Amino acid sequence: YNLLDSFAKLLVQQVRSADDDSDERKVSVALRRMERDMSMLDTAAGETPQLNAVESVILSATVLIAFGSPYLLSAKVVEVLVPSMAALSAAIGFSAEYLGKVAVSRGKEVAAATLMAAAEAELYLAQAERSKAII
Repeated sequence: YNLLDSFAKLLVQQVRSADDDSDERKVSVALRRMERDMSMLDTAAGETPQLNAVESVILSATVLIAFGSPYLLSAKVVEVLVPSMAALSAAIGFSAEYLGKVAVSRGKEVAAATLMAAAEAELYLAQAERSKAII
């Protein structure tokens, strides 16, 4: 009896260590995949400019006009022109902020859909384990 018991324990320990190694490999593969995906997202986010070319040109033009107008135009025109250039710059800023918030909301929608899919997969896994337990 003791011989059989020790042999069975030896087999179980070997299986557990193989499973642990397999689990560790799976976790490390998942972590590497997640790190790779995060670096791809960082690269993609870094490559896209925050302002498009038209917005950059308009902002540069407003700065140049606001800077040069006191030297080239009369004081009455400058009183109207400089605040209007500031308003134009603010409008571009509001537009960029709106687009940023829309992008964040889309990201949250994608995250919610992903969580829903994960929850559904967890439900199917629980049902399968229940069926396995019954068998």
